[in-house]
Amino acid sequence: MSDSSSSQSDAESETTDVARSETGRSHDGPDQLRSDVLGFVDYAKRATYDPEDGPNGSLEAAGSRPDAFGRWVSRGWITDAGVLEQQGVSLLTTWQRSDSAAAKLDDLGPAQFMQWVQRDGALSSMGETTADDESATTDAAAGTYKGLAIRTDVPDALTVPTGHDTYYERPVRAGKTELDVMAHALKHGNHLDLKGETGTGKSEAILHLAQQVNVGVEQVNFSEEVRMSYLLGHYEVYSHDGATEMQWVDGVLTKCMRYGGWFVADEHDMISGDVSSLLHSATEKGEAVVTIPEKGETITVHDDFRFIGTRNVNYAGSNQLNKAYESRLHSLRFEYLDQHQEVEIVLEEVDLSSTRRVDVRQVVEIGRELRQAYLDGALPKPITLRSMIRAAEFLEDGFMRPKEAAKTAYVDRFPEQSGHRSSVEKTIETYAG
Repeated sequence: MSDSSSSQSDAESETTDVARSETGRSHDGPDQLRSDVLGFVDYAKRATYDPEDGPNGSLEAAGSRPDAFGRWVSRGWITDAGVLEQQGVSLLTTWQRSDSAAAKLDDLGPAQFMQWVQRDGALSSMGETTADDESATTDAAAGTYKGLAIRTDVPDALTVPTGHDTYYERPVRAGKTELDVMAHALKHGNHLDLKGETGTGKSEAILHLAQQVNVGVEQVNFSEEVRMSYLLGHYEVYSHDGATEMQWVDGVLTKCMRYGGWFVADEHDMISGDVSSLLHSATEKGEAVVTIPEKGETITVHDDFRFIGTRNVNYAGSNQLNKAYESRLHSLRFEYLDQHQEVEIVLEEVDLSSTRRVDVRQVVEIGRELRQAYLDGALPKPITLRSMIRAAEFLEDGFMRPKEAAKTAYVDRFPEQSGHRSSVEKTIETYAG
């Protein structure tokens, strides 16, 4: 991990030195490593923190925001230390944007902690486990993420999502985030109905959670025509040694039902009646069975199969869900992050040594104003958090001023022939001056 910049204040340097002393000692297996990391987290919780100026205010106050601890680390106010730094990886930064790093770690015993370390690729040279480590890495129940078991036996037929390491959690209620609620519902055998505006993170939440627990996913968008053969399967002709034969190929839904994957149905309020009936059977409580007519096979749905539907609210062409079908799903509403959260997240993603905070705030405010225009029906699509991050990246090293950065990131999201581009440019001119 890189050293803190030379401009780091004396207070920041002192904080870093103390943090190093907390973790800068040898580790004798998972018990000692876990103890040392917990000690580091405990120190960080007792230290001081201010989101603007570094460690001056109260970290406890900032702790109500899920990403407070990770932000402190990621901005270089603490550089990872001791054996963590020597291994060339940062265990602590894997807690970026998570709520209560200490609580998460404290839920894991030594063997489970080692599996967590291995799964995230952190401290890989310490990954050799023995019988004394309780063989945790071979037992799916040994490791959990938000209470959901991490799988170790993914069938070849299923594909685990990758590239979804980062997800920005937000509180829902009772101090729990949407990921907490999703994981709890899935753990107890529930299927999900995730609803919210475009760009609120519904699909990303699913893929992030699936990656963390190592579960295979098949994702289908039902805003377009979907053939039943694509879902259930079909016969294909194969040639071998001059002879041909018909072989059955499972469809995406069948694979999930057979092997215990998650079937993600985007825009599931646009599902046709025959598909809805099929899903009705697949989501039966108890022992669900589904018949594949073309093959003449009746399969018992795997206990780990989960259906997760997503839908955009107030979307043209959407339908009301069948009441019996909807009653089988746990519904969860996704909202946009508030302005403070979005500004803080975008600040994390840019080089603050070469970017003015006031400029970052300005491109975020412009993006949110354009998003409001979408919510009011004046624009066909919203400005997403990803677009705000792209706009902020154009600010680095003085490459662009806020007005030009906003135009570059936001205007081109709209087709040239639509007429919306001029409206977007006018809004940017108004707010950027």
